Amino acid sequence: LRAVLSGRIGFDRSLNLRGRAIVSAERVAAAVGSVHELARLRKASGEVVVPLTITGSLDAPKFDIDVGSVIREGVVDELRRRMRRLIK
Repeated sequence: LRAVLSGRIGFDRSLNLRGRAIVSAERVAAAVGSVHELARLRKASGEVVVPLTITGSLDAPKFDIDVGSVIREGVVDELRRRMRRLIK
């Protein structure tokens, strides 16, 4: 897992970061064995990209994952793949 974030870490130890967490293709492939639906969320690279917001403080961070966005994007990608197969 890697994260790409931008935002602010305040001198008061407050956090206001937005970005994305990227789950590696290897981890996704291993997880698909247990949760088959993850296969539909993969990018062409095999990774799953999750929008992420971190707020709160360094002592008590709060993580928010936009799961709805991930699902919508995964469904759209899956529909594109299926449409390409039909058009061929």
